[in-house]
Amino acid sequence: MRLLIAGGGSGGHVFPGLAVADALRRLAHDVHIDWLGARGGIEERLVPAAGLPLHVIRAGKLNRFVGRETLPDLLRVPVGMVEAVAVARRLQPDAILTCGGFVAVPAGIAGTLCRCPILALQQDVEPNLANRLITPLARRVVVAFAMSLSRFPPGKAVALGNPVRTGLLERTTGAVGRPFDLPPDLPLVLVTGGSQGALGLNRLVLAALPDLLERAALVHLCGQRSVGLVEAAAVALPPRLARRFVWRAFVDKDMPQLLATADLVVSRAGAATLCELAALGKAALLVPLPPAWGRSPQEINAEAFRRAGAAEVLREANATAGILWERTRALLDNPERRRALSRGAAALGRPHAAEDVARLLLHMAKGE
Repeated sequence: MRLLIAGGGSGGHVFPGLAVADALRRLAHDVHIDWLGARGGIEERLVPAAGLPLHVIRAGKLNRFVGRETLPDLLRVPVGMVEAVAVARRLQPDAILTCGGFVAVPAGIAGTLCRCPILALQQDVEPNLANRLITPLARRVVVAFAMSLSRFPPGKAVALGNPVRTGLLERTTGAVGRPFDLPPDLPLVLVTGGSQGALGLNRLVLAALPDLLERAALVHLCGQRSVGLVEAAAVALPPRLARRFVWRAFVDKDMPQLLATADLVVSRAGAATLCELAALGKAALLVPLPPAWGRSPQEINAEAFRRAGAAEVLREANATAGILWERTRALLDNPERRRALSRGAAALGRPHAAEDVARLLLHMAKGE
């Protein structure tokens, strides 16, 4: 049996697919898995490291606004579609799983032309543009949150959750020590903007950094674009506070330990991050990515978690360093509130999502 997983551009579109690939290899020893990704994406590093054959195409972004990259992106779209069809015809997969990113649409079209069943992952609460285009082509759509079911035709979608990265659920707070030799007598705050970082969130955190470090140890995952800013802020800290601060552009293998040991997570509200927080039942303060116009998918995700009592939310448009510090301190000073958020997050978690998605994909590949 041969399966093709398509996704890329960010960790949120790669880690769920890698988790499903691991589950497939546990469930079916005769399965061969290939990956379709976008040239220049994070998948060019993560997928080969996971031992999967990678096929890259030139996937253009489907922008809903006009900018200087609009025309080059539009020109890449048909090229990527032709390349995706060529890959699908050469591999002849029995089923295709699309995990999001710009590569998902070419993969969906390629699967349709090759008469290959398609299973699409919808990670955000609100269907994104790629999945709105893929839905008519897909046999089934897996949604991360049950509240998304009504946004698809009856019978098309099933709520199985969003697969979380391998190893995440194998770690527990009691089984691992404090990462990076940080002081064990202080609460640990983890700040993450996702695999690509978040400039607005990083600036807020850095402006509040001395106050935050007076109250907690802090690990800051800043993304490659903010390395200079964070490095300069770290160098400026007095030695007493510097010992409480660790920053990295990006982590992979250390992420389960960081999430397991964090007392509070301050993060963007990408679906993959939220599903990991839910799977582990972590208390979080969400600072969703603001939209170019209207509402962003992250704001919708964050609002859904807030209504479920699974996280607190701070909108970036209303945020200052002082407000971020006050909201963070209030949560650190209130263990009962953090426990309530943890319970709310855990209620949304689906820890077996990877295996459930893998089983559904195997059934589709067998024509069941």
